[in-house]
Amino acid sequence: MTADLVRTNLGRAYRLVFHPQRLRRARNYLAWQRQVREDCRRDALRRDNQSLLQRELREQRTVLASHPTTLMLGPASVCNLRCPFCPTGAGYGDFPRTVLSPEQFSRIVGNLRADLIQRVELYNWGEPLLNPHLADFIRFFSERKAETEVSTNFSQRDYDETYLATLVASGLSTLIVSIDGATQETYERYRIRGNLERVLGNMRRLVAVKREMRSETPAVVFKMLLNRHNQDEVEAAERLAQELGVAFLLNEKFWCPDKVREEWAAGDASVPSPLQGYTIEPEAVISTYCRQLWESVIVTATGDVHPCCLTYEPEHAIGNLADEDVMAIRNNERAVYLRRLVTRADVPAPEFENSCEHCSSRWCKVRGRPALERTKRT
Repeated sequence: MTADLVRTNLGRAYRLVFHPQRLRRARNYLAWQRQVREDCRRDALRRDNQSLLQRELREQRTVLASHPTTLMLGPASVCNLRCPFCPTGAGYGDFPRTVLSPEQFSRIVGNLRADLIQRVELYNWGEPLLNPHLADFIRFFSERKAETEVSTNFSQRDYDETYLATLVASGLSTLIVSIDGATQETYERYRIRGNLERVLGNMRRLVAVKREMRSETPAVVFKMLLNRHNQDEVEAAERLAQELGVAFLLNEKFWCPDKVREEWAAGDASVPSPLQGYTIEPEAVISTYCRQLWESVIVTATGDVHPCCLTYEPEHAIGNLADEDVMAIRNNERAVYLRRLVTRADVPAPEFENSCEHCSSRWCKVRGRPALERTKRT
């Protein structure tokens, strides 16, 4: 009688402890605990690195111990549009027109600390959605809790719900859609070959797919580059964005060559720069693209690393991330010299090929901005 009772109780206890559902719950709990510990470790490392980077940027150090916190990686250096002031679309610039392969992607990310990258911009000189592996690239970084952003013309084709669902499921944080007008006529003045109705249809389907999947991401942004041809359609474009249920962003920094400035620049193109005549303040904070020499690593589909997102010619590269470690590139002779060049007005132009010496955004040329702002306030 006692033996039967023991056997029954032991059997019941065994079934209770080793029940498949309970084992699954225990494994899930342990996995969750491991993930929490990993997230805490990564967050602490990122805070320490961010603090070090900000100190090096503030002190304008040229040799860096910090790891970049932002990665700009171009998935494609090809495009379906022919925007006149883009080297890819207009066909100028001597760089390879290609897409980033998974093998090249693995080599690139293997040469940096992905756990220290906080923000990833998967675009630059090309249309990122032309890369069939884009969702996999996004997922790699979103799984590592990095903020991910893609900027697209969204006009290459009519994207179906399956593709858009894959994009949403990848963990993409933000999708910026470049739409420079509220009518086809205005839109295609710059976005040559673009189809506004197709773009708007793709955005409607994406918003619907997000709603169906109950996903808050990606945040969808209707971005408008302000120019002379679309400046009268800003309100109409903003209404379009509201109807679509997306955010509206008006970017007033529209670059165009000086020889066509009167044709393209919004407002009065003849007005001189408000910074003209203001003095240099060495203690001012670096507020231009030059910050990227400290904060970012800008990488093309071929692995070339550039000093900032405005350069594209291969001879202006300072290294190749598919072949070298990011810290070796970050502190090589070219990178260190360019940091000196952009922070000190008395440093001569380097002997190697570069675009920084002639850049209108070079910090030592524009760091009078704080003095201008104080003058306006007084």
